[in-house]
Amino acid sequence: MFKINGILAGIFFSLGLFAFFYSFQFSEVAAFWPKFFAVVLMVLAIALIVDTKLKPDREQVSENTISTREYKLLAIIAASAVIYMIAMDFLGFTVSSIILLFFLFWVFGYRHFKNVIIISIASSIVVTLIFQVFLKVPLPQGLFENFY
Repeated sequence: MFKINGILAGIFFSLGLFAFFYSFQFSEVAAFWPKFFAVVLMVLAIALIVDTKLKPDREQVSENTISTREYKLLAIIAASAVIYMIAMDFLGFTVSSIILLFFLFWVFGYRHFKNVIIISIASSIVVTLIFQVFLKVPLPQGLFENFY
């Protein structure tokens, strides 16, 4: 297990290091969050190595194989993510997010449609408000480009 965790920790630490130094190209205000998360990523990578050294037998490799159903589910989720990114240009972030969340709830078997609709709409609106209104991050508007 140490080999796998060591490789992953090395990749994540390298990614954090790259992001940290790349963020120096931004203004001081814009670079704060990328630097913060890069440092967090590097600290977590180091913590993974330390944790694996201290408790090497924590996770045992299972002999269970992944079923065909799980592969299909993974393929559906990956395809829906690609379609979501493409649809964002046409439908906008909020509408695409509502559709994606509704679809993913359905794929995972959650069939309480009233709750699914409420959760999909509410969480998409909350994320839109946080990023677009409070953080002033422009999100794709799609059909509603001239509306906001």
